[in-house]
Amino acid sequence: MLPSRYLNGSYDTMIRTALTALALTVASTFSAMAACGHDSANISCADGMVYDSETGSCKVVSG
Repeated sequence: MLPSRYLNGSYDTMIRTALTALALTVASTFSAMAACGHDSANISCADGMVYDSETGSCKVVSG
């Protein structure tokens, strides 16, 4: 059931509230999509090891 302020003909407030909620939902969706779009990650390996991008793991440096 709608609050009484919406039943008194103040649909303008209801529309503004709905549009604001929609805008915030869309904005948060796009920001989450942008944050997940990175293909590279900063990986640090222990001393004496180097990151191997083919296997996706740290390998011991030989030699």
